[in-house]
Order: sequence, then structure tokens, then C-alpha cells
Amino acid sequence: MVLEVQGRGFVQVPWDDWRGHNKLLALYEIARSEKHIDSAMKKLGTRLGDPYDSFSLIGFVLVYVMKVWDRNDLDDKKKLVCSEMVALFLRWADIPLTAHIDRVIPRDLWKLAEENCAFESRFASRSVERKLGKVLKKGRKLCNIENE
Repeated sequence: MVLEVQGRGFVQVPWDDWRGHNKLLALYEIARSEKHIDSAMKKLGTRLGDPYDSFSLIGFVLVYVMKVWDRNDLDDKKKLVCSEMVALFLRWADIPLTAHIDRVIPRDLWKLAEENCAFESRFASRSVERKLGKVLKKGRKLCNIENE
């Protein structure tokens, strides 16, 4: 299963269905105990159906692309974007993130996974390999633990 955002919010989608209309760029496995993963999955399940915070994407552009604001003033604490949902899951899996969840962007999550901080790489496309150097230079360090 894959967690995906659709018109009705965050939903579970079967892997084969997701692969039928998306391109897999990279795949990482969290190297944590089954206890950590099970607990995080149960908490994640309670967030299925949560609305997507589309409006905060405008704030994301103003903060990270145009550098107009220092923080995203359009972030709705009751709604989530994908990187916030992933960051929540990681916290629930006892991976201590050094950043606030509403400040985590996809580049940061990718850097976290690439630094092997509680992650094991399973797949990366060639286009991902080319972009990786830039991501590792620009991303923030999000985690201070070693693999279990």
C-alpha cells in the first residue's frame, strides 16, 4: 500500500495501482524495529482521510522559492502536506527529527534518507542519482541517530 493524497485527502492506494500512474524515483526502507513501525502505522491510520493543505503550498512557494517570508504563515495546523505526514510518521517511529514538522520539505526528507540515518536504500532511478549531489549539499540535517 501507498499513502497518497487524492481529492478526499490522504488515502491508501494499492501498490500496483499507484505504480500504474506514477514513476518511482527512489525507495527507502526504515531500519527500525517492528515495534516502532507497527506503532507508527497505527498512528498513521488515524490520519487517513485528513484533508490536504493545498493553501499552504502557496506559502511554501513564498518561503522556499521566492524567499518572501521566513516561515509559512499559510500553514494550517489541522491539515497536512505530504512532507508533514512523512515527518509525523518518522517521529512516531521514534526517529527524532531536529526540525519542526511544518518546516520539513521533500528535499530534507530525501537528504535524511540518503544519509542512511535509520534508512536503507532499496532503489534509485538514474535521474535521482544525478540530482542527489545538489540535494545533499542543500538539505538540512534532520536526524541525529545511527541505524539500529
